[in-house]
Amino acid sequence: TLLLAASLACLAPAARAQTPPGAGDARASFARAVTLYADGNYEAALVEFQRAQGLSRNPNLFYNLGAVYEALGRFVEARDALMAYRMGGTPSSVGPRAAELDARLARLRERIGTLRVTVPTPGLHIALDGQELAAERARAGVPVSAGRRRLRLDAPGHTTRELDVDVAGGGEQVISEALDVRRAPL
Repeated sequence: TLLLAASLACLAPAARAQTPPGAGDARASFARAVTLYADGNYEAALVEFQRAQGLSRNPNLFYNLGAVYEALGRFVEARDALMAYRMGGTPSSVGPRAAELDARLARLRERIGTLRVTVPTPGLHIALDGQELAAERARAGVPVSAGRRRLRLDAPGHTTRELDVDVAGGGEQVISEALDVRRAPL
């Protein structure tokens, strides 16, 4: 939280320096996000930071998004946001934080595992935590935040399987058991 507060103090002037249309709305969303984050209302802070970033296109806000995603346990999104900050943030903002950024990214890597679905069933449809996932992508392995993930596997002519999968940080969980063929009623 202290790191975020320091970042917010430094990002506010950067957000004000840009004056595109909607800049006032971006500043208002940013201010609401700061308050919501301080109150521990991370879901609402996320919405406001996303809105501020969308309106201002200020890449420094990816730092704040990374902090909120991390607080929410969404470690893949946190890593991606911090990488976007590193790549697009202003040198005066990113440079002094290089060591801290490296440490945070290393910590996030330890909290991200890989889920690989190699089920040998034709026409396989996969949903991960309620979101459709392409079978080819799942075969290659998908980075996921460590923890319990909900997986739904479905294919024409086969029985749907829903399962909870525990993925460890830094590890890989492979799901390979074929779906059962649906039997025709007698």
